[in-house]
Amino acid sequence: MDCPKCKKGMQEGMLQSPSMIMWVKEKQRNKLVFRPKQGEILLAPLTNIGLEERLWGVTVEAFHCPDCKRVIVDY
Repeated sequence: MDCPKCKKGMQEGMLQSPSMIMWVKEKQRNKLVFRPKQGEILLAPLTNIGLEERLWGVTVEAFHCPDCKRVIVDY
């Protein structure tokens, strides 16, 4: 994938978290359970996974441009 800003090739990889990955409009205090509010997007839920997967957390595929410091995620 090419970066939409600089048009150079992006590095393929993933975002990884020990918890869920969400896009939110405003910074929120950490909670044990996140429930997306209207307008927020749950990118990678932490549900229906076994113990082995919990050790690694959740991941979502992403592309990174090291020049522009931009990450792109399809969901």
